[in-house]
Amino acid sequence: MIRDYIDLHVDLDVFTDLDDLYINGRYPSELGIMSPGKPSPADAKKFYEFAREIYLKIKEFIYRMPPE
Repeated sequence: MIRDYIDLHVDLDVFTDLDDLYINGRYPSELGIMSPGKPSPADAKKFYEFAREIYLKIKEFIYRMPPE
């Protein structure tokens, strides 16, 4: 799988929270995975930094790939 190609260690709890946030944002009747209904600015920053780190690692991998 992808583990053979990309050394990507992620916090699965943050990954799950981010996934839940997307699902709840996509389906507004399910809005709010956290007690006040939407993430705090600190949680939003944590999610952004987490997603950005994954994006940058995958982008780096793609640009390193030899052409087919």
